[in-house]
Amino acid sequence: MRRMTSLVLILVLSVSCGEQSIQHMTVEAVSQDHTFTLEARGEIVSSESIPISVPNTVSMHLNIEWLLPEFTAVSKGDVVARFESDELSSQRGRSLVSIANQSLVIRNHMMDSETAHTRIEHESTRVEGETVIARTFADFDPRYFSRIEIIDAIGDLDFLGVEASFYDWQSGTHEQRTMAETARIEAERSSVELQLDRQNSALSATELKSPADGVFLHARTPWGQKVGRGSPVFPGGAIGMLPVDGKLQARIYVPKTDAVGIEVGQPVELRIDVDIDRVLTGTIVSVSPMAISRSRQDPRQYVLVSASLDEDMREGVRIGSALTATIVTANLHNAIVLPQQAVFNVNEMFVVYVMGNDGPNTRKVTLGRRSPTLVEVEEGLTGGELVSLIEPIAVDT
Repeated sequence: MRRMTSLVLILVLSVSCGEQSIQHMTVEAVSQDHTFTLEARGEIVSSESIPISVPNTVSMHLNIEWLLPEFTAVSKGDVVARFESDELSSQRGRSLVSIANQSLVIRNHMMDSETAHTRIEHESTRVEGETVIARTFADFDPRYFSRIEIIDAIGDLDFLGVEASFYDWQSGTHEQRTMAETARIEAERSSVELQLDRQNSALSATELKSPADGVFLHARTPWGQKVGRGSPVFPGGAIGMLPVDGKLQARIYVPKTDAVGIEVGQPVELRIDVDIDRVLTGTIVSVSPMAISRSRQDPRQYVLVSASLDEDMREGVRIGSALTATIVTANLHNAIVLPQQAVFNVNEMFVVYVMGNDGPNTRKVTLGRRSPTLVEVEEGLTGGELVSLIEPIAVDT
């Protein structure tokens, strides 16, 4: 709801050429005092509070299993939230089994490596012995051996030489291959051990306790929703807060289309729903530079306005109370104010159409302060003139 100064609307008949008559809806320019105001909904919040957050040492997200009801009085050390731990315990058990399996794989690999190294050494010794024997009988008497037998013996000696080179290569690279495979398995185990550390740190933080005495309030997600049971919380994320006594503010959600002329320092009147007859006063201390949505389910955009409460007004005010705020965006003295629909933008100039004996005439104007529906005309009009609410071109068509 918006409060505005009443304007006089007059229906004037202007006779055009021919027998047709065109009706012009007009408004009279009157110099008088005006107050631009707008109304919006909001709530009482704390301007300073102690956050209750998931420790940064926890390196994984947690799901809230239980959360203390909002506005509950707590003492230092009281449990305010618990996180789901059954799945974490199961994951930790699987990680322990995986680490044990990886350790067993490493041990078996080392035993297999020693066995393989022994086999290589045995094979290398065998080839070396056979080579000695082959070389001892390398001289063959052609009187006693056929040519085929001599060729086979020479071929065996060459084969033993190749086989000796192969086992020398295996012996030389065996340690390198063993270390590479062991490093791969240890890397897999280290990854699981890292997961285990994360799970242990998460299990150690399955309960959050109040760091001080106060009234427990639920925190909000970046989308404006309050956290609750089942909500995921990431490391360092807040699940609640303890407001500092006496540190109160009004958080006001002004629809984007109505957020015209709002500035820091403007006065605000607040009426709390539970005590509608009581009027609180305050001052705007901040205006968000961008419009935001209050939740994922609400696509409407709001400008977030924060207003401080006058010190003598804070008595008995409760955090979380819903309210209606009336913001005074301008107090004009002896000014001419028109509906925004009476001002047109023509060739990057603001003009109005002033009614004369010959119909509407174009008049350039200079504008001042605005509200969602009204605009101040600083120059270009005098009191008593009638201004058309309809563009002449639109009338003629």
